[in-house]
Amino acid sequence: MKTSLLFFLRSCATALMLVANALPSQDFRASSKSVAQMADAALDGVLTPEFIRLTAIEERTLRFDRQRTMAAFGANDDATPLATLGFRRSVNAGSKELLEGCNQAGVGECTKLIGSTYVHLAPVSMSDTNAIVWLHFVSAAKGSGKRAFMSTISTQVHLARAGAGAWRFVRTGLSSRS
Repeated sequence: MKTSLLFFLRSCATALMLVANALPSQDFRASSKSVAQMADAALDGVLTPEFIRLTAIEERTLRFDRQRTMAAFGANDDATPLATLGFRRSVNAGSKELLEGCNQAGVGECTKLIGSTYVHLAPVSMSDTNAIVWLHFVSAAKGSGKRAFMSTISTQVHLARAGAGAWRFVRTGLSSRS
């Protein structure tokens, strides 16, 4: 019984690898304006009162990693000031540097992230009128002494637009928390 189950699992894994390798890779290219619209729609759709209550995000400053997000979408970061990108929520500039000294084991002090939530987007699937993106939130909570514990919430967000119009939130998909 164990041998047949192991054979079955190996066969499934091999089939998945073959299918994944046979699929064409998607080349994500979007303008910085379009990516900013996606980020705004995703944040506005996900940050519901219930989500905010459960995660205490309203107590923290949202720090949007524009450079990481733009690079993930293949967009040129034209250095347009963050304030002019049209976010409906208050966001400040963020970068990976905020995560220095952070980990989930609570070994580091995570001083740069305390009081903030680091946010970035990554594409999953995109067409001219539909997109699925991962919206990542990373924050830290103080523990005892100088310890701080990093936590991550990632949510798939489905977006749509008509023609070349603005992106709008459709629904959330998979979510994970660590």
